Amino acid sequence: MSISRILTLDDLTDAIEIISDIGEVVFDWETNGLSFKNEVFSLGLKSGEAKFWLPLESINEYRKKPKIIKEKKVKLKKKKLHENQVGMFGKEVEKIIPGLNDTYIAPEKIIEKEKEITFLTFDECYPLLKLLFEDKEIKKIAHHFKFDASFFIYRGIHVKNWYFDTMLAAWAIDEDRKGHLPYSLKTLHANEFGGEAIQFGDLTKDTDYYDLPYDVQEEYNVGDCDKTDDLRSVYEPEIFDDGTNEDFFIKQMMNICEVLTYMYIRGIEIDVDGVHKYLKREFTNLSKMHDSILLLISATDGCDLDININSDQQLAKLFYDQLQYKNPFNREKRQVDKHALKRWAVNNSCELSKELLKYRKLRDVIKFVDPEKPKSLMAKLDPETNRIHPTLNQHRTTMHRLSGSNPNTQNMPRSGGIVRESTIT
Repeated sequence: MSISRILTLDDLTDAIEIISDIGEVVFDWETNGLSFKNEVFSLGLKSGEAKFWLPLESINEYRKKPKIIKEKKVKLKKKKLHENQVGMFGKEVEKIIPGLNDTYIAPEKIIEKEKEITFLTFDECYPLLKLLFEDKEIKKIAHHFKFDASFFIYRGIHVKNWYFDTMLAAWAIDEDRKGHLPYSLKTLHANEFGGEAIQFGDLTKDTDYYDLPYDVQEEYNVGDCDKTDDLRSVYEPEIFDDGTNEDFFIKQMMNICEVLTYMYIRGIEIDVDGVHKYLKREFTNLSKMHDSILLLISATDGCDLDININSDQQLAKLFYDQLQYKNPFNREKRQVDKHALKRWAVNNSCELSKELLKYRKLRDVIKFVDPEKPKSLMAKLDPETNRIHPTLNQHRTTMHRLSGSNPNTQNMPRSGGIVRESTIT
């Protein structure tokens, strides 16, 4: 069946009437980022055999914006860091090449060849979309429901009747899928129905999504709804093979998904001033610990002072070759992790091991909150609200445990109470 393009409020009203009669809708957002705050470009809808594409005027607005070439970065093997950082942040660093930032280029030529069509704005669609997605009688279906629903909830539309998430269904059926993006829509559909798994990144490798021709955007967006509905046709009978599984999936999996989405949007407020004061103080302490460890090494017979104590390879040379220590677990591996250091501290009364353990504890806490680290707590901070928005995933572990990401707040360092003390709400 052909796709109906929604260009007026009357078109949207007609689409909602069809969806209401059928009683369910598969939906999919296309956006310019992974955060619920990012711009929404278009909404794909499918209900029964009826397919709709709601493009928004934000597509045209972004097409008209100057394109910016971001700062080019290259990897360097070595770089002298700030004296308080004492070389603690890894072996490779990024260097910004000057003169390439904020370079503007004209919009893609493909836009010049396509006649612009005026679309509805999200604000214009808001009352009707709210009516549709807050209707408790209409079953809502999506792939990665939490992601798509978050764009509605953040904008004041509280989705009702979270019926089926094909990503969670795929995980419930098989928790051990392997390979590249094993639970992505394209991968799962290719596995079930054949064909090539063309990911969003493949489509937008050479251009932004909004710069693609309207027809390509339409086909891709509604195509995702088609793929979701295809997967639903396979997974739903398997999930709902008896009343027990159906009850568990809807009341547990989908209800928890809804709760986690609201938790994700609300986020966790961080005491930013407290963290900055902590970092200023502890960078100094770390530097002092670093210097004292080097002094300790220099006072040890047969040890080389010229050593990077953040390098496992160089520490292994120190302990195994210079100090002639043996692996405390009788293994061939030249391990210098915390387990080996703890054994040496006890069995060999090694003061150096004790000091290295203290140093690493403090270093790990700093790395977890330091804004210079891309995966740290502060690097994920929303500067407008001083909140982080960690994701709790239902589909990345076995036994229905949750996993965390962006940042992983389940993996906070136990030592150095600053991480827990910095969370306000």
